Amino acid sequence: MKWLIRCILIIISSLIFFLLKIQISETVLSALYTVSGVLFPIALSQIMSFSFSNIYSKTVVTKYRKQLSNLRKTFIVLFSIETFLFVITIGIQNVDSKINTAKEISSKSKSINTLIINSFDIKYIAISFIIFCIVYFSLNFIQLAKLKDEIEDFIIDTSTVNQ
Repeated sequence: MKWLIRCILIIISSLIFFLLKIQISETVLSALYTVSGVLFPIALSQIMSFSFSNIYSKTVVTKYRKQLSNLRKTFIVLFSIETFLFVITIGIQNVDSKINTAKEISSKSKSINTLIINSFDIKYIAISFIIFCIVYFSLNFIQLAKLKDEIEDFIIDTSTVNQ
């Protein structure tokens, strides 16, 4: 359910960018993709750096490993989709096919629906998705820090009990 809401928010923000006719340059798109490209390996390295060596409860280790594994998979999927959208967007901008298609359709037909569908630029989806990924990676940094604290507290609690 959370992912459905997130997808709807990405689509809504894309439509807002489109309807407000916000100009998104290739430079802005590249800069945001670069920011996300920096956040992705940092987030992944945070996940990989978790150590369970001082936890002797198999249940606890399994629980945390599953959470981290799910988060790692989500990061990889998000960054893969983001990269795909970025490459497609840059490719379309270089070919400039969207503008030619919109001009042809607007000259042949005055149907507003046809014009909107064919003039909607994929970069609105790409920019919305990249911004979503930046926010998602950033918020998960905070959650990872909390999880690390939770694990450390668990280690401290179990070591003081055993002494």
